[in-house]
Amino acid sequence: MQHNSQDGSLTDEAGREIEFVYSPRHKINLGLNWGPYHGFSTNLSLNWKDSVVTPDFWRTTRNSVRPPELQIGETIELESHTLLNARVNYAVPLGGKNELDIFIKATDLLDEAPTESLVGFTTEAPGREVFAGIEFRRKH
Repeated sequence: MQHNSQDGSLTDEAGREIEFVYSPRHKINLGLNWGPYHGFSTNLSLNWKDSVVTPDFWRTTRNSVRPPELQIGETIELESHTLLNARVNYAVPLGGKNELDIFIKATDLLDEAPTESLVGFTTEAPGREVFAGIEFRRKH
């Protein structure tokens, strides 16, 4: 678990307070890996991030991302979110040091499609995605 804090109120050369940019107060990352077992392996990751207050810049600038109900100077908070990702892999031995990995990978299984930052345009993640692939690998 991550927990951020700051001692004192540090300022930059212009006299503005130095901020933890997009730093959540709390964050948890958990991972589970299993295998390889008869060529199969899998991993699962859970990443939870507490809500964040956007940098002061976005509270003093008009931009296309600002929700229309907010006025300049008001706080913009990005909601907390949880990302659940999984991958299942099967390694096919090809002889010698060569392998063919066949995999299925899924990201954002909870389909939260979070917005993680503001950069002047919408940065919402795409939500749930599933990929399949084949990788040729040469073992060392």
